[in-house]
Amino acid sequence: MVLRLATVSFLFAELLSAQTTAQSVRAAVEQEFGGIFTVTGASEQLKISPVFVTGDFNGDGTTDLAVLATPRTEQIKAHLAKDPHWSIPTLTITKVLSPAVTARQAKEAQISMADFGQNFKDAAVLLILHDFGKPAAAGSRFALVDFCNSGDLSMTVSRKPLKSTSAGDSGVIAAPRLKSDTVRFLDKKNEGTAVYWDGARYLWYPVE
Repeated sequence: MVLRLATVSFLFAELLSAQTTAQSVRAAVEQEFGGIFTVTGASEQLKISPVFVTGDFNGDGTTDLAVLATPRTEQIKAHLAKDPHWSIPTLTITKVLSPAVTARQAKEAQISMADFGQNFKDAAVLLILHDFGKPAAAGSRFALVDFCNSGDLSMTVSRKPLKSTSAGDSGVIAAPRLKSDTVRFLDKKNEGTAVYWDGARYLWYPVE
């Protein structure tokens, strides 16, 4: 996928300004991913607001973007019909797993573009764009699925420490030590999930 640097630079500069709007985020996502995502916080059995937040999600000191979307599966299929090997090199599509994940489980959780286009229509997706303010050296991009519970939720950014939680017969799961901002999806009781970076991948942890 070829992007014009000037166009991308303008869009990302706009995002970094105080005038950032949902419209400018949608324009950036459209340019970044070639039109395969629709920016929305609503999907089947799920409604999340706001639709985007910013923070330092991987702890490198730069601003990242987290934005909610659903895949345009027909657009993905159209790309693949022209080129069965089509992909976006910087994009990792994966299910979000718990802290006890093994390397094998993490590999199995990754989703191919063909599988994504075939089996994830209308799925809620959390897009995370690292270093989105640096288009000349764009950072990694992630499309995360299975990252929160269903219902009406709020998306917030927090580095507040997480609490250890019970794991039934397995005892207590120690809370991860956070080194970056988390994206949290909370209900009216301020309970839900936190998506955080462990240095290699995004994982989820319960917020109770």
